[in-house]
Amino acid sequence: MDFGRNSSVRLQNGNDELALGELTLAPDVTLLDLVGGSGTDVVEGDPSQDPRIRVSGFETRDPFGTDRGDAILHEVLAAIAEVLDPLVPSQVDDHGNTPSTATPVSVPSTTGGNLEVAGDNDFFRFTAVSGVTYTLSTTLGTLTDTTLTLYGTDGTTPLAFNDDDGGLASRIEWTAPANGNYYLDVRGYQNNLAGTYSVSVSVGVSVGPVDDHGNTPATATPVSVPSTTGGNLEVAGDNDFFRFTAISGARYTLSTTLGTLTDTTLTLYGTDGTTLLAFNDDSGGTLASRIEWVAPANGNYYFDVRGFLDNSAGTYTVAVVRS
Repeated sequence: MDFGRNSSVRLQNGNDELALGELTLAPDVTLLDLVGGSGTDVVEGDPSQDPRIRVSGFETRDPFGTDRGDAILHEVLAAIAEVLDPLVPSQVDDHGNTPSTATPVSVPSTTGGNLEVAGDNDFFRFTAVSGVTYTLSTTLGTLTDTTLTLYGTDGTTPLAFNDDDGGLASRIEWTAPANGNYYLDVRGYQNNLAGTYSVSVSVGVSVGPVDDHGNTPATATPVSVPSTTGGNLEVAGDNDFFRFTAISGARYTLSTTLGTLTDTTLTLYGTDGTTLLAFNDDSGGTLASRIEWVAPANGNYYFDVRGFLDNSAGTYTVAVVRS
């Protein structure tokens, strides 16, 4: 059989020739298009009504001379489908699924990937140097959640695993114990997702966003009275400490105004930075915070701004006034 545009087809049942004729395909159609992939749409439909093909010369050859019409053509196309089915290419896998078929990547590099079907996984191989720290990370595309597994030089010994890193992408920070080729496996969460992503391999610990205010009394940002200071909880779980000088017997109001941060808490600490003096979550029917307080003694006092339940990020401003 010629798989071109025009194909002469002879259909036989044992030694009994059933039909002989010619298929002519539309200019943009091949036999693979006709019977591969979606496969049986023509075979199961009415071939004489399919605009992609024109058929001529088919006739019955049974001993009774019965005109079987479209039935003969159905048998022809079914036979073609059976022959061509193994030849229809499956979806190409962009990266191998095992250490032996891993895609080699350089350091540093960012490589695009596609889990073509749910259950697919992609292996990568990179060369590491003993004592050097590496950051391995994914960036989500249409794939909504990744997992990342690092394997040793044998491709089977797990060295590190990460599912979520402050989001649904993944990141591993790891120091190579010895020179060699190591393997990285990217999967969808629970191995049942498909979609695109990119994976990066770099030297050193990845640098996150710069923290605008310290997270402890020792690194607190000094603010004057009165003042309004902008802040940003760069990642969920961040907190910002501030320090101000108070006078014994004076009343002070500390308050936040929400920006992209949708809910704050405010905690006031004593001059040692650890003794809790006051706390507020929501104030005045809003999700911002406010503390009114009278200083018991002269000194430097501390307050801490956080997201509600310590699990949100975003911008805000905080004000300190003597009232």
